[in-house]
Amino acid sequence: MKATKLVSIEQGKTVIIPGMTGDWKRLIKPEDTEGREAMGVGFLSQGDERGWHTHPENEDEVLYIISGKALVEWKDKDGKVCKAEAPAGTSIYTPDRMENNISNPYPETMHCAFFIRLNDHK
Repeated sequence: MKATKLVSIEQGKTVIIPGMTGDWKRLIKPEDTEGREAMGVGFLSQGDERGWHTHPENEDEVLYIISGKALVEWKDKDGKVCKAEAPAGTSIYTPDRMENNISNPYPETMHCAFFIRLNDHK
């Protein structure tokens, strides 16, 4: 059984991925949850973006916009780019293997929380 873990933003591990800008921190890592979940926060100033990326098979993500707003982009099954504005209070679910991006073209800084679930039961 894993122990309870408290992690502040200051203690979070900075996430660095090529093409990614902004400030992304992972607070709970998969090894903290018996390899099943991860959680973190992201802060995007105007012009920042996560960068186009695809999570591997069986790794789904939910992102929740806390404040500000974001431009969410994803490619559908035919490769067409879809876009939506996501204001504060919006949740975004991205299934595994779906190419996606989140950016902030707006003047207000966007704050979000992200949750990753590893699912080997698909």
